[in-house]
Amino acid sequence: MFLQRGIALLLLLLALCSAAGPAGAGGAENGTADAVPWERTTMIGAHHDSVNGADWSPCGRYLATAGSDGMVIVWDAASGREIHSFTPGDDGVNAVRWSPENHYLAAGGAGGSLWVWSLESEAMEAEMPGHGDWITSVAWSPDGEHLASSSWDGTAVIWQWQREERVHALQPDQGWLQDVAWSEDGGRLATGDNRGRLLVWDAETGAQEQELHSGQATVASVDWHPLEPDTVAYALDDGTIGAYCTENGGRELFRRRAAGSAASVRWSPDGDYLAAAGDDRAIRVWPADPDEESEAAILQEARGPLRSLAWSPDGHFLAAAGRSQELLVWDKAEDSIAFRIQGHHDTVKSLHWSPQGTYLASGGADGLLQIWDAQSGKLVQRLTAHGESVQAVSWSSGEERIGSGGSDRQVRIWSLEGEIESIFRESRDPSDRYGLFRNIIEYVLGEDWYALKGHEDWVMDVEFSPGGRYLASAGWDGNLLIWDIKRQEKQLRIQESSGWLRSLSWSPDGEYLAAAGRDGVIWIWDARSGQRLQTLEGHGDWVRCLVWTKDGSGIISSGFDQTTRLWCVEEGLEMERAEDAVLFNDLALSACGRYAAQTGGSDLLIRSADDLQKEAAYTSPRGALTAVAWAPNDTAAAAAGLSFIKVIAPAHE
Repeated sequence: MFLQRGIALLLLLLALCSAAGPAGAGGAENGTADAVPWERTTMIGAHHDSVNGADWSPCGRYLATAGSDGMVIVWDAASGREIHSFTPGDDGVNAVRWSPENHYLAAGGAGGSLWVWSLESEAMEAEMPGHGDWITSVAWSPDGEHLASSSWDGTAVIWQWQREERVHALQPDQGWLQDVAWSEDGGRLATGDNRGRLLVWDAETGAQEQELHSGQATVASVDWHPLEPDTVAYALDDGTIGAYCTENGGRELFRRRAAGSAASVRWSPDGDYLAAAGDDRAIRVWPADPDEESEAAILQEARGPLRSLAWSPDGHFLAAAGRSQELLVWDKAEDSIAFRIQGHHDTVKSLHWSPQGTYLASGGADGLLQIWDAQSGKLVQRLTAHGESVQAVSWSSGEERIGSGGSDRQVRIWSLEGEIESIFRESRDPSDRYGLFRNIIEYVLGEDWYALKGHEDWVMDVEFSPGGRYLASAGWDGNLLIWDIKRQEKQLRIQESSGWLRSLSWSPDGEYLAAAGRDGVIWIWDARSGQRLQTLEGHGDWVRCLVWTKDGSGIISSGFDQTTRLWCVEEGLEMERAEDAVLFNDLALSACGRYAAQTGGSDLLIRSADDLQKEAAYTSPRGALTAVAWAPNDTAAAAAGLSFIKVIAPAHE
């Protein structure tokens, strides 16, 4: 490989010289079950909308996040794996906080409700619908007996959460409350509002004690010093960071300036550092010495505006979350990102389990091909597979290669290590005098090193043959192409359908190929000669997905006519039909051949492959499911939707 690239580099230098010449210069997300109960095993990916809040558990083992997707997710802080998830309602969740003793998790939502869950039982312990608008922040009292919540309705409420009772309502004159924080001694609360006020309240009586700051900019965040009970920090939405001492009527200790808008400010557990983050996507950390006008350490790794910060209890790590749907964890000692939790940030279009069950591959409308460890849920590879949507992915039988097809008209083959092995695409314009020059550049950079004429429109499905020697691809150009992987060339082109092709499937013995699409007809060809052997007609609209039965005698198909059909291939006849008020997006056959899984709307249906009778159903609270894949040993099925992958399994055989 190094010799090849050296030769290519030499060719590149020659091309450059030529170009210069005169010629051209676990489990809390519950679904519904009809027959067989399903249990959660893991969720892969992260929130599919902005992450509004993050908090580290006092024991340091867990991170909790709250999102606009209505989810509260608990992560293992060491591995980044999701271990619990809660869906309190349809509205977004804006804030999340751990109780001091680790046992409970509190969150506040866009609908004005406050919830408390037990981590041990994974059950909701309390629900307090007390605010008339968004809850912007929640805070536990140091003894864990009370909760405080702030809201855009202009109030901060102190709750006795176990009785679900309101103790005090703190209501400054007008304004939206942006944040609330409890002092370390439990005696006072601090609030910030959009009228630029930093107010201090007596927690026992609910009376206002002090107004420490007043100005034009919104006080977006407040935080009490962990060791000095009279010191409180604040962040303004104009980028100002500062701290006050409440003694002697209150005095400002220091003020710092950050670029952009500051949305969160947090003291480190030892009080030696003050961290802030906001709309400029940067995390800034200052030494807390008020007499030292020091520069902030700046970490610019976020992919979008940040809204929440949380230090680990030992102060070694800082978690940040925001609108980019990701959770960053920064290692202070190493001054680098320890890990990043993020799934697809758009719809997952295709999903395929590796033959040994080790990995899951997912392709998304975000242009990413991602490979996940199927046991831990951790991301193994993130590949920018196509410049546009990844419509289909497929594993080879030996688990050493992955094929992908996209709306960029390309078919790509990848090694497990993420290296491109082949790219099949439409050829360059022969009149392009710089085509060779660009090809050499791409090769030297490790990109497109093999290109053949392929599809002229979106590639909608790809699938390796049972032996792994060939890869078939189907596209909206109406072509079904078969590629010889070993020889890296096109083996066969078939074009007999009268419309766009959406789905294809190899027969179990690899002798035949079936494909279907817009014209509602299922076509079956000899994979060696390309001769058409059979057509199956009956769907009244697009055939969205199809799969061969395990014995190769039948095909199961689903279409936009809201029917699922079982066909006898030899006779060309429909044997069974199921009708549902659902447009199914994907279809997969279990390894044993007994079950077919379908995704459509928010539903995952399991059918008998013999008669299409429903065996089980699962409804996702996270919205539409777009892709499905069975584990090779049939112990679990993976379903994917908008920015998430859900792995579920039957509770019993």
